[in-house]
Amino acid sequence: MLKPLDVSPIKTVLIGQFMVTLASGIVFGWFFEVSGVISAALGGMVNMLANVAYAGAMKWGSRPMTAGRTLVRLFCAEAVKIAVMVVLLVLVLIFYRKISATAFFVTFILTAFVFAAALLTQSPKKSDSHER
Repeated sequence: MLKPLDVSPIKTVLIGQFMVTLASGIVFGWFFEVSGVISAALGGMVNMLANVAYAGAMKWGSRPMTAGRTLVRLFCAEAVKIAVMVVLLVLVLIFYRKISATAFFVTFILTAFVFAAALLTQSPKKSDSHER
């Protein structure tokens, strides 16, 4: 059975990726006009959609998790994420003929860094905020 997504970690990552995509769109739109904006948006969307697929794959199932099952789920979710990225990258490169490669790949890489940076940050513990 599919569980609902835990929205706070993925929401934080997606908001950060959206902000980076928006900033890239503005910058590359200045240099490459409309094709730069669209290319930057597509580059950011590839990572955003792949991260949603990753979060969904991590939440799949309802059994209590052992350490081994957690690792298997982690690797499977990462495989899903990579597969979604590859498919979307290929689709964009095939179907959008006016792509600005610089805008697309720079935004793609920057949004990937946002995901990596989110892994390095810790959310505050709920119990710490209630202590006096």
